Amino acid sequence: MTLTARERVEAKRNLESPSLETLYASPKQLEAITGISYATWEAWRRQGKGPRWISVSKRKVLYELASVRAWLEARAVQSTAEADLLPAVGA
Repeated sequence: MTLTARERVEAKRNLESPSLETLYASPKQLEAITGISYATWEAWRRQGKGPRWISVSKRKVLYELASVRAWLEARAVQSTAEADLLPAVGA
């Protein structure tokens, strides 16, 4: 699923001015924000990996941006040696 330029700009704008609507993001919005593909977010959900997510309905899931940010920050490293010590995604 490819985002249009307009959708990418909107997703980034939402991060800059948080509101109730921007406390959560869809996988499509996360793709624009993080560069991690929609398919990867979907695969991680099926595999029980990645940050926690919320099932709004059978066809709609959301991620709390604070949880995504915390999950990403927990994976931050300063060298490739540190990266080799990280557990696999979702572990």
